[in-house]
Amino acid sequence: MEQHRTFQLSPKSYVDYNKNSFYFYSHIDGVKPIILNREAINKLLDSFKDLASYVTKEKKVIDQDVKKNAKLVEAGKDPLPPKDKLVYSETIAEFKVWEIRQQVNKYNNNLYVWTKLFVQDKEDPTTYYPCKGGILWPDDNVDGFQQYVKECLNV
Repeated sequence: MEQHRTFQLSPKSYVDYNKNSFYFYSHIDGVKPIILNREAINKLLDSFKDLASYVTKEKKVIDQDVKKNAKLVEAGKDPLPPKDKLVYSETIAEFKVWEIRQQVNKYNNNLYVWTKLFVQDKEDPTTYYPCKGGILWPDDNVDGFQQYVKECLNV
């Protein structure tokens, strides 16, 4: 009998490994889990390596912006508004009209790493919209999660 394992991401979000798939449960109640198979989970782990350089670069930009704004405020001027943007996006898995993406968003001078489900627009197949929920990754859980995946796949 296969062992059922869980990895806690936050007080309300977690990952279950069951029947050779990883089920990602969002912090938002009532949202169906995102399911990744072995191939997709490996792409997810690779994406963490890829996005690290983007995160490092963007953190430097944020630090520079904060310092510029501090000088503006010190001089009695209004600070510049933060620039919100998509920093990184990688498609992890696709199925029919669905995509699962790993993304890094910059919002109010903070970086957010997400695993999100997207659905294709019925009228325009090149357009995808994010679905409710998703997994917000805390900075300090990536190494622990990688170890969790390794242990699950080696059983």
